[in-house]
Amino acid sequence: MIAIFTKQHYESSTDEVIEWLKYYGADFIKINGSDFYKHYSFNSEDFGFDEWENIANQVNVCWFRRWQDDDYVNNLAESLDASTDNVLQLSEHLNREIVMLSRFFWQSIEGKKWLSHPSELRYSKLEVLKQAKQAGLEIPATLITASRQKLKAFKHQKKRIISKCISEIAVYWQENTSLSLKTEEITDELIQALPATFFPSLFQELIEKSYELRVFYLDGQLYPMAIFSQLDAQTQLDFRNYNQKRPNRTVPYKLPKLVEDKLLVLYKSLELSTGSTDLIKTKDGRYVFLEINPIGQFGMTSTPCNYKLEKKIAEYLITHDKKETV
Repeated sequence: MIAIFTKQHYESSTDEVIEWLKYYGADFIKINGSDFYKHYSFNSEDFGFDEWENIANQVNVCWFRRWQDDDYVNNLAESLDASTDNVLQLSEHLNREIVMLSRFFWQSIEGKKWLSHPSELRYSKLEVLKQAKQAGLEIPATLITASRQKLKAFKHQKKRIISKCISEIAVYWQENTSLSLKTEEITDELIQALPATFFPSLFQELIEKSYELRVFYLDGQLYPMAIFSQLDAQTQLDFRNYNQKRPNRTVPYKLPKLVEDKLLVLYKSLELSTGSTDLIKTKDGRYVFLEINPIGQFGMTSTPCNYKLEKKIAEYLITHDKKETV
């Protein structure tokens, strides 16, 4: 049996993989994070989760594909009669509780084949940049600082710089509107307006690009896509500043063998079974590595490039389910 650990909302790519599993007649179970919190019970007699133990012996392959719906905890906290400050503190506490419970659950699952284990999320952007450099990939000059003086010196040295999240992009929902923290260029005026010290933030040199590359990795194979984001002011810094009215043109792409080899070395060193890599092709022909998201989107690469990644993932899961059964 195949166990898919995912979240209830905004996972259309996962749903498409499930459709392929149904098409092939695969034996699988889908477990949403919010359902797990509501319906799974832990007991100390066998130090396990009752509902999982009922099916654990049948499961051969696990696929971790996100887990927690942010609105589950937030809605629970907001449903209580409390002040705004207390709701925020309660949400933070409940999230910590969920993280610890989930962590123990993952640790309790032994002897299974995994595609994307939750532990693969442990890498920080800085650790990935370090290992990318060790693999021979070029990376942007990067500074994390809380000092206006050091930021000013970095800007003077690199001329143009950007700021981005140290962790993952944060998205906040208010009714039907989403707000996200995106990549932004840092100007001299903005630096001058900062206090002498501020919250530690990540800055990188702005690298002028010919185009961006999104490369999906699965089981030793790379599936690259070129994104022509440089001609749109909205997506010029980062294609993830999506222009829904005029989407960027995207096409299949062939990476140079040397870049492919370095990416494969990086994935092997990180022990990742899958992931999405972002790179830049510069105007002078260099390939600059930006980051890897171990559970990055693949639908946006699969459809325009006709890679049929959803089918390939389903076949990977089915193949390993059969291997473990034998």
